[in-house]
Amino acid sequence: MRIGIGLAGLQFGGCQINALDLAKELTRRGHEVVAFAIHDTPLISVAPLADKLGIALHILPVEKNPFRQARHVAKLVSDHRLDIVHVFGAWLAEPTTLALRSRPETALVVTNWTMDNIKGLPPMTPLILGTESLQEEAAHAVRSAPVWVLEPPVDTTTDQHDERARSAFREQWSVNGTTTLLVIVSRLDYNMKAEGIADAIRAMELSPDPTRQLAVVGGGDAQHALSQLADEVNTALGWRAVVMTGPLEDPSSAYSAADLVLGMGGAALRALAFQKPLVVLGEDGFSKPFTPETVGYFLHEGFYGRGNIHDPVNSLHTSIVSTLALARSSDLAHWGRQVLLTRFSLSRAADRLLTIYDIALKRTTSLRRAADATYVSARYLAGRSRHAWQVVTRISQPGGMK
Repeated sequence: MRIGIGLAGLQFGGCQINALDLAKELTRRGHEVVAFAIHDTPLISVAPLADKLGIALHILPVEKNPFRQARHVAKLVSDHRLDIVHVFGAWLAEPTTLALRSRPETALVVTNWTMDNIKGLPPMTPLILGTESLQEEAAHAVRSAPVWVLEPPVDTTTDQHDERARSAFREQWSVNGTTTLLVIVSRLDYNMKAEGIADAIRAMELSPDPTRQLAVVGGGDAQHALSQLADEVNTALGWRAVVMTGPLEDPSSAYSAADLVLGMGGAALRALAFQKPLVVLGEDGFSKPFTPETVGYFLHEGFYGRGNIHDPVNSLHTSIVSTLALARSSDLAHWGRQVLLTRFSLSRAADRLLTIYDIALKRTTSLRRAADATYVSARYLAGRSRHAWQVVTRISQPGGMK
């Protein structure tokens, strides 16, 4: 098949890495794969990774509305005679649906790997979600197309513990070889991420032990604020308990260097690939160790959660201490990798994806394509009308033109 993979953006992040890993695996199996993304200016671009994996990445101009954006997508589809367009950002569903309106021979598949169902997706287009709980919720929505679960996969061949990488990371960041190193690899963004990272930084004050450090790897709009917090904690303790590395083009050495990983989503799954004990972070104070007792929750809800914790820092500290103790007394890390190999391997995900593509191609018709394009157009135009009415209402009020 000729397959187009639409990336959610150019920022180096979990969803983009997963999409490119799948593209690489599909290419290895003999399919022709190209990737595309809408132009943006990321802190660290995923483009070098695409080049490293041998995936052609086309960067499309950004347009102000989906109809104009659709022209660029349509040209890409036509130039490469694509059989499948698979977008990994729900917002790409709108222009891609419009681009394929008159191409019933090309199937569209949409993946939403956020932690919430998104309203307004074209109802006759096959949808992939990342958790069983989201699939159950989506089943109650008005949809005429299948909804599948496909968790973000991990390349378990590439992502493995490397003792030399462990030593190199620790040497570069002046972490003693005997130090217990906690690692976070994440976008340092206020949205979803910063809260849990800040809790982890503060939790270091509850363990005033110079033989334990936290390394935070990544960049984003919250990087400065989190770095300031790390400086405050380090000053209060009198040693460098928190190491802020900034963004790294390849964070795999950080995973190898870790004795325990804190994270969510794809970063949490990669930790299991590197055979590391794991504490999963979320929002509103959520933290939970990944153990045989909690695995059922994560397989159903995903590697994330929302809490309502009175003292999230102390709760996270307790999770860290208990997970380290369990890892020392059991084969927790080995067990975690076995779970990953069984459920989240790249090979298994590619098998499932090809089945989904086959079904999507068989279901694609001119009628369904036109119906989805009409639905997307109507929603967009209705949204524009609401916005225009709000503007008119606002300026017609007394003082509205001030």
